[in-house]
Amino acid sequence: DSSGCVTTSEAESRLAPGAAVTGIPHAPLATFALADARLLAHTPQSLSAEKACTLPVTWSTVHVSVGRPGLQATQRMLVHAATGGGGRTACEYVQGLCGRLVVSAGGQHKHAYLRVLGTRLQNSSRDGVACVFGAASVLKGGRLHAVLNSLSLDFITLSLALLEERGSF
Repeated sequence: DSSGCVTTSEAESRLAPGAAVTGIPHAPLATFALADARLLAHTPQSLSAEKACTLPVTWSTVHVSVGRPGLQATQRMLVHAATGGGGRTACEYVQGLCGRLVVSAGGQHKHAYLRVLGTRLQNSSRDGVACVFGAASVLKGGRLHAVLNSLSLDFITLSLALLEERGSF
């Protein structure tokens, strides 16, 4: 990920010199980096360069994670650690698809934050067994279409137990 300003561009490029951009260039930690314009986007004025440079890989990862299982409006996805960067982005993405979310997060303040964002089915990301029992009660015998997991240990095997046949983890 990187963010910066275009210094030079080809004549047919949609990005003019001086444009603020974020994206995935070659050698992004260098002072100057080369990039294919297709891998860059204009940086919104409301974002600093530091914030903008966190978006490309996060959104790309979520796009693959949610897009690959082909999540649709009636299907459910469990997003672990839903208040983190990838988790929050996944929640926004699934809500945009009108998918049904089941989420996990740590403390009560994180659960309150998730309620403000419109997620209602929260579980603990501190205790795997409690999380799965909470999710199972929400699912009422149903199964998940997909799980986006960044947690370890019990959360892996217990989350797999909630997946429907041919579900995506």
